[in-house]
Amino acid sequence: MVRANPNPRNMSGLENISFDGRLFPIRKDVFISGYGFRTIAGENLEKTLLKDGEYVSEKARELDEKIFFYVKDSWVATLDDRDLGSRILHLL
Repeated sequence: MVRANPNPRNMSGLENISFDGRLFPIRKDVFISGYGFRTIAGENLEKTLLKDGEYVSEKARELDEKIFFYVKDSWVATLDDRDLGSRILHLL
């Protein structure tokens, strides 16, 4: 049996993580030239992890250390891997 590609736009690693009772989209394994494969998250997660420049908890710090870069939340769920990696590279 042949299965259709479940991810036709090449959006690898799209998943949700839970923090503080909310779900946030993240993308794992996004290739960024010169940096390799990285985890990307939306800005709403970053705002939830930090208050007044300080982590809200140790769990928040641990989670933040796993995220390479934060982008607009809409980018996490709508851009394909190549476009997302390219936009991040231009922001670095």
